[in-house]
Amino acid sequence: MNWKATLALLALALGGAWFLWRDPGGTRDASFGDVLVFPAVDGTRSPMERLQLESTDGRAEFVRGADGRWDIVAPVADRADAQIIGEIVGALESLPRLDRLAPGSRLAEMGLEPPLARIIFVRRAGQPRELQLGNRTAVEGRIYARVKGEEDVIVIPKGMRDLVQRPGDLYRDRRLTAVSASNIVRVSIRNPRGALLLSRENGKWEIKEPIQARANAAVVDEWLEKFAGFAVRSFITTDLGDLFEFGLAAPRATVRLELESKTGRALDPVEWSLGDRAAPNFGKDAVYLRSPERHAIVTVPLESEEVLYLTADALRERTLTALNLDFIDRVRVRRRGEPALLLARAGDDWELREPERMPAEAAEMTRLVKRLNDAAVTEFVRDEAVIAQGFAGGIDLECVFAAYASEVTAESGAGETPAVTLQFSSALPNGTRLVRNVEERIVARLPASIVDEIPARAVEWQRLRLVDATFGELLRFEVTRGGEAPVSVTFASSGWRLESGGSAPLEVARAQSLATLLGRLRAARWIVPAQDQDFGFAKPSLVVNARFARWSGAFEFRVGRQTEGGLWFAKVEDRFGIVLLSDPDVQLMLRPLLAAP
Repeated sequence: MNWKATLALLALALGGAWFLWRDPGGTRDASFGDVLVFPAVDGTRSPMERLQLESTDGRAEFVRGADGRWDIVAPVADRADAQIIGEIVGALESLPRLDRLAPGSRLAEMGLEPPLARIIFVRRAGQPRELQLGNRTAVEGRIYARVKGEEDVIVIPKGMRDLVQRPGDLYRDRRLTAVSASNIVRVSIRNPRGALLLSRENGKWEIKEPIQARANAAVVDEWLEKFAGFAVRSFITTDLGDLFEFGLAAPRATVRLELESKTGRALDPVEWSLGDRAAPNFGKDAVYLRSPERHAIVTVPLESEEVLYLTADALRERTLTALNLDFIDRVRVRRRGEPALLLARAGDDWELREPERMPAEAAEMTRLVKRLNDAAVTEFVRDEAVIAQGFAGGIDLECVFAAYASEVTAESGAGETPAVTLQFSSALPNGTRLVRNVEERIVARLPASIVDEIPARAVEWQRLRLVDATFGELLRFEVTRGGEAPVSVTFASSGWRLESGGSAPLEVARAQSLATLLGRLRAARWIVPAQDQDFGFAKPSLVVNARFARWSGAFEFRVGRQTEGGLWFAKVEDRFGIVLLSDPDVQLMLRPLLAAP
């Protein structure tokens, strides 16, 4: 809020409070409503629709539209500062009459003939009312005033005159535009870097020119809010004058915003042109800007020159893809030298169809999609020679995410419809790979390690839950820790009891905790063993053998050494591959089952 306006309002409020305190009760009107200069009629007031201010600083006239917004109609046509006009209207509605003087011949001395300032307002379906403002009284903080058509001179707080005695430009809205960034649906920018066109479709920003690409919504919205939120430093002139003087005949950049209409009525676009840097007398670090919406040439902060350097790459999404797993039914993964994988939806889960059929880990699919969506692009590559050289060695890995239709429909034919196809090159000498998004027709550079994180072998898609729910109740388990003797525990009607392995009592609570863990044991992930890799299985840290009620075989696994990341290598009998177990699970299994001697 403007500090002068704040002081004026404070003076009005203090004046009213002072009058109520000093009213002797009978020498002036008794009721508060009667001491207001413009009291309500029957307790109600119609809203003001026109307001005119006249003072030695000039004349300003305002009208309020059907939407409640105040506009200036004189001395220029523009948006009014809603806060300042609200202060003036609020002050008029609550203006106290601090004193009443009989009419006399001292009107000129009081500054009321002619008045130093006038406030004329019109209410809906009402007649114009005029408040004439004069000189200060002998008592500080008051001025003489008179309501046109009434003979008495009244005394009011001087803050009322301070609110209206200001240059006309100070009543203008200092915001560059009243448009909300959320209502913008198309943005056209021309600058020394070329033309840039963005469109908001289905709530997402897309770059249409000079390339077709996904835009980073957060970056676009932030830039729009910042540029549209610039405050006007100064109003220079109307935009009908000599544009050469401000560098606006051939602007350095133009911005055009097209707006979404909530009512179906077409909305005029908002356009800006950026000219030269402003002369020092118009403010330091400012730029001329033409706003046809405001019919004005104004200055805005130097920061607005960011639009001169804006490019498509600066606004585009820096991720590889935007996969939505809800619309994907089939996934094909082909790594050079490995059998191709086909994964398909199976109800709410996933299953591996090729090269063998088995349940697949749904969490691994979610993790794969997140990994690809989060992969940060280090560079977008457009040079065809660089692309050809990068893929000279062929495609090292391809991932195809597709929707599937089981029969011909009006919308699509039967079979797979690829939604996203990603092709990765071999690792390049600089530690990166090129990746081609076939559908979006883009090639980008990524860290080479991204391919190592994509599960491209059947073993890596195995279910992470190691104990199937069909195994039934756990009946018996045996635990061998390091080089110690095995400890066997079995379940009887009275609960868990020691079967063999020592003479010390069984810690029943620990046995129950381990039994619960074995019944829900889950891997962190599966990996493919590398040749000559030491997993520590020659001298295992732990060997567990368990038998379940509805499974004829034995569930046995051995835990080797701990990885650098804190997980543990484990090998499950009759299962291919190496599984990684979490440290808390392994630590619980390593706890002694027998009481200490």
